Amino acid sequence: MFSFFDKEGKMGLRLSKEDLKVFTEKFKSKLMIQHGKTMKEYVEIPYDLLSDTNQLTEYLLRSLNYVSGLKPKPSNKKK
Repeated sequence: MFSFFDKEGKMGLRLSKEDLKVFTEKFKSKLMIQHGKTMKEYVEIPYDLLSDTNQLTEYLLRSLNYVSGLKPKPSNKKK
């Protein structure tokens, strides 16, 4: 998963450490919090950025590329 909307309508986006730092400084954003826990790789997308599709698309692509390069977690299914 590289992005999601929570039940309050906030969008979260998973970014690399470098992109996360740049994004939070540039847009004065913060990390996503779900069920009382901070999601360390997910940043909250400001509402005004949702309407700027050119900039948002750039970060969506960065997020997709980052997640595509991650190794999958081993399955917990019993064989």
